[in-house]
Amino acid sequence: MFLLNKIPVKMTKLALSISAITVLNAVCMSVYAMESISDQALSDVTGADGVAVTVQADKFTFGSLYWEDQIDNSGTVRRLQLDQASAANQVTLTPGSTTNPLITAKINAGSSGTTPALSLNLNIAPFTFYAPRVEVCTTTVCPANSLGAFGIQTTQNSQIALATTNGLFNSAGTASVTILLDGVNTFFTSNGNQIVGADIRANISSTNGRIWIDATDGLRFGGDIALKAASASRAGIQASLMLQTAQSGSSLNTVSPTAGGLVRLGISGNVLNTNLYVRGTKGTTANEDTIGALVGNQGLAARLTGQVQSGALNADGTGTGFQLEFGGVGTGSSGYGIQMTNFVPFANVSAGTNPTFDSGNIYLNLISTSNLTMPVQCVFTVGSDCSPSKAAYTPVNLFGLTAADFSQPVTADSVYIGVRGLNIQGVPLQTYFYQNGVGRITSGAVPGFALMPVLNNVNANLTLNAASATTLGYTLAVSTQGTNGQTGEIGNNSATEVKTTSLFLADTSTPSKAQYIGLRNINLFLEANGVIQVNDTSTDATCATHCIKLTLPNFLLAMSGELAAGYLPGAEPTGFAKFSDQTNNKDKIYGVNVKLKGASNSTTNSVGLSTTSTGALGLSADLTLNSDASSFIRLVEPTGSALGLDGLTGRIQLGSGSQISVNATSGTFTNVLNINPGSVVGGELLGTLNFYPNSGSSVYSLGKIVMTGGQIMSNLTVAPVLR
Repeated sequence: MFLLNKIPVKMTKLALSISAITVLNAVCMSVYAMESISDQALSDVTGADGVAVTVQADKFTFGSLYWEDQIDNSGTVRRLQLDQASAANQVTLTPGSTTNPLITAKINAGSSGTTPALSLNLNIAPFTFYAPRVEVCTTTVCPANSLGAFGIQTTQNSQIALATTNGLFNSAGTASVTILLDGVNTFFTSNGNQIVGADIRANISSTNGRIWIDATDGLRFGGDIALKAASASRAGIQASLMLQTAQSGSSLNTVSPTAGGLVRLGISGNVLNTNLYVRGTKGTTANEDTIGALVGNQGLAARLTGQVQSGALNADGTGTGFQLEFGGVGTGSSGYGIQMTNFVPFANVSAGTNPTFDSGNIYLNLISTSNLTMPVQCVFTVGSDCSPSKAAYTPVNLFGLTAADFSQPVTADSVYIGVRGLNIQGVPLQTYFYQNGVGRITSGAVPGFALMPVLNNVNANLTLNAASATTLGYTLAVSTQGTNGQTGEIGNNSATEVKTTSLFLADTSTPSKAQYIGLRNINLFLEANGVIQVNDTSTDATCATHCIKLTLPNFLLAMSGELAAGYLPGAEPTGFAKFSDQTNNKDKIYGVNVKLKGASNSTTNSVGLSTTSTGALGLSADLTLNSDASSFIRLVEPTGSALGLDGLTGRIQLGSGSQISVNATSGTFTNVLNINPGSVVGGELLGTLNFYPNSGSSVYSLGKIVMTGGQIMSNLTVAPVLR
């Protein structure tokens, strides 16, 4: 065996230049000698022995940093590059202190008999990182426009610790892993404004994991994970999304007191039987999730599967179980949200077993192509390109999409993020309201009130490119599958169990008799492209404070679902139809079929999110429908007959005051819908009112509907009450 003894050597006032990397001022390092020792002597070694490396500097500057990726199977290369704007405005990493080490790394090696063991501990002091330009480049040329600027600010020490019992990568040994982050902020700057990932925190630990390398699946991790909350209002993993006007000088990458909040996400509890896969892509054929030929022979792919632990965490976030938080940013009256806890399998809500999740395959690549393809959804298509055949459709279910509609145009040299097959089939038995800085609101809480989102077979494409000096180009496509067609309701997470994409309100006060109302079996396909604008009142008069706007020169939305009410899977009384047996339609109130197609190359179509002074999430939309009259909204009776508002054309607008807000006892969606704003000739909302019988192919027109203008206002409030 060998013992590494410390012989510290300090080098001060050293300027080191390697290629385009410069380390300025004081650099401190440690150098070590190695001598042989016996196993007996090793047993007497204290924690002070091993290797310790420290790095200390005033500033690190870089000309550029890049990740290189092949964009096809022939080896064509692109780079995602963090670049300097000029010689005076370089990529920088600035430690928060010039007198204390930025990085301290400790390495200890040992053994149990002939089995090697290893301990690594990395501590990183607060720092600020800033890259003036983020670009997609060739090996020799970068574009004139960049995606934007990127920055990271850490305000507290960060720690990564790893201890293994059988080498570094070996499935035969165990691994203890700890990741601690707190007070981390990220900044993406565009058009003089910033999207801020604020107050990012992560306390992730595993004491029984395994880390190894697999020839097919790449880097693997398996084991149980704990996401430890720091308090009732500090989740195990949390982050807030905010908007602000970009600061200047030394305050460029700091969160401004005037920043506006969009949304906060928090996750705490235990995740069991986790499997993480991180691998390179090798798209030798197009068979890999329909994108293999595009992602090329390099790039990253990942997948995460596991089970969330059933049971409810304590109000302070301790104990066994799992919980999810989603709400506003800020404190006081502007910082409320909902907290979902005590998760169970959707396939049997009374089983009390641990539900599963599967991220599906997630891809991160650079691409250079003219189009991307999504998996074709048969429920929206007809003809030979997809089964069932056209003959299986009735007019009310005819969306008229073809395989060509599932292909999206893409700008060359883009960053690509793809998802294939995401499934989240765990549902909470309890939903609370919470307040930031305080935690769960137990006063007045209603036992058994539950908001239940469920996701089945989610697929997505997202590309980002440098559209102009002030905007970020994008292409987006998202789809969900309403049901997998299975009928199992055991709760053992088998492939034969029912899966769905649905959104329910439920009464689970008695899980064995849990009931729901909501939209079930949601089939969705959404595609759009345009630019992303980050604005404030100085660049967009429609922004109350700060906003993100997505232009929609071309968009398509197809959706089908069922408004239904009944018993949840595994909770049906004797003699009642099973939830998964949906052929009898006993739970169905009515079906909803919607298709909205935007006007081609529209300069006004957009959707947006905005911050508000009250902490609510502001909503906006401006949509002009395509003049080909292919848009419709249809309500379908359980018997199959339907009422349709077909051939829709015109302009609609989600106006000022539209928002989602949460307080201590309820959540409210406020809608302000403007019809043909400004009463412009040609912008009238037009449609044909049709009746669809429950059999046959005949459609009976009941007349035309014309709305020349006006405003429709509504509020939908969800509040639990005791019965």
